[in-house]
Amino acid sequence: MHKIKYMLYLIEKILIKFLLLFLKFFFKDEGCFFSKKTIREIPNSNLAFCLNHKNCHLGDQLFFASLFIETGNRAFIFNESEKVFLFEAVGIEQRVRDEKVLTVTTSPALLSFLIKYKKLPDIFIDFNKSNEEVLPYLNFVFSGEKKSKENLLFNLRNFIKKNLQKNLKIQLNKDMKYVFFSNYIYSGFFRKFFVNESLLYEKAKSLKSNGYKIFHIGSKSDKENDKRRYLFIDIDVRGKYSIKDLIYLFSSGNICYVGYDGFWGHISHLFCNKSYILFRGKFTKKPYMIHINFINNFFTRKDIHYLNGSSQKKISLFD
Repeated sequence: MHKIKYMLYLIEKILIKFLLLFLKFFFKDEGCFFSKKTIREIPNSNLAFCLNHKNCHLGDQLFFASLFIETGNRAFIFNESEKVFLFEAVGIEQRVRDEKVLTVTTSPALLSFLIKYKKLPDIFIDFNKSNEEVLPYLNFVFSGEKKSKENLLFNLRNFIKKNLQKNLKIQLNKDMKYVFFSNYIYSGFFRKFFVNESLLYEKAKSLKSNGYKIFHIGSKSDKENDKRRYLFIDIDVRGKYSIKDLIYLFSSGNICYVGYDGFWGHISHLFCNKSYILFRGKFTKKPYMIHINFINNFFTRKDIHYLNGSSQKKISLFD
């Protein structure tokens, strides 16, 4: 079953690559694809973001959350059937699309959008194409305001904290030091097989020996499908805490994250926690350096502690 799922995933990725090559002739390409007509319409149009948890993983949802906050009531999530986890958790509106909008989606969702609606979206975003700080750039495209990355992240942090429940029963001892440990990744999961996952375990054990209490975070299915024993774990909360619960705990401080370069790493960075990241890498130099320079550090200005020694240096893509 997993092999079939993996093959279908690869086939879809290849088809999208070919589709993107073709669309370059019709769309302006700066990490955000749109026609010249669309550029003129953006400042005065409502924006329907056609996203769901299948075509927009949690890390990308966090990125879009920032754009929503800055764009105000002009932007909304259009989803016909299901809620988008992160937006629901932090209070971002989801509603039925009307016709007087510009449709926006991501490149991973491009093929499914085309099949479903028999047309292309007005705007689609390919995070793997950007060779600049894409968050301030796209905020300017959508909201018309020039804001620094620091200002955008400050607004995102405050918005999330304001909308999270303050009466959660989960409390951390302010005098204790905690590690949130995750060895699970869903987007680009096959690349984890090319890195040494034991580096995560060794780091967690090292922090435990220095007085940290280790929480194992993940979903209920993560726990059910993982039969390994983790003797260094103090508290296993896989499947017990919701996404909202965990975001709340990350926002409360005293947290150190050990895990892959995914959503929880971004959340940890956003709330200025120390993080130790195992970067899964990319297969060629250009996307690898785009991730190092612009994607892994979307939500932080600080250096990232990479367990596998990935470079922090801003290396030119054309060296």
